[in-house]
Amino acid sequence: MNGKGWTWYNQFGEIKIAAEVEVPVMIGADGVTAGQAGLVPAPAATDNKKYLRGDGTWVQDDTAIYLSLWN
Repeated sequence: MNGKGWTWYNQFGEIKIAAEVEVPVMIGADGVTAGQAGLVPAPAATDNKKYLRGDGTWVQDDTAIYLSLWN
């Protein structure tokens, strides 16, 4: 990387440069206001069994807990 973006050659030997672009983390919906597109927020190591909700938070799937109580 040259500090301004990525540089590479395409299949024809032409130099291509891509500028770095900052992509914000998504903003989740709150039930009144729509969210905004962006990168998924990084999960913590302990979030490995959670899923990302539309409000932008990582949460445990409670149905798995309920099912295990009934079995």
